Amino acid sequence: MLINLIFLVAGMAMDVKAAVALFAPIFAPVAIAMGVDPVHLGIVICFNITTGLLSPPLGGVLLILATTVRMNYWRLIRATLPFFLAEVALLLVLTYFPEISLAIPRLLGLA
Repeated sequence: MLINLIFLVAGMAMDVKAAVALFAPIFAPVAIAMGVDPVHLGIVICFNITTGLLSPPLGGVLLILATTVRMNYWRLIRATLPFFLAEVALLLVLTYFPEISLAIPRLLGLA
């Protein structure tokens, strides 16, 4: 859960490439040593960062969207809050049930 929280906050404040380049080399070896599947870890990291892009109050996508459509920022946050909560729920499901995210790679013989 700590890795989820760190990548979620990193997705809020940083560019995707910078967040992955900075934090993945730190946390990936530790998680793999603890028995986490590398494919599952990559999926969870990517989902965390993209969820962070949409999360209030610092989500970069929300800031850009509010400026582009000339909409009040806080009104946009209220409108997207149910979707953000659904993404967090899905993130928790993907984190605790790796079989979901590994089903297709296993069918293809990749994991």
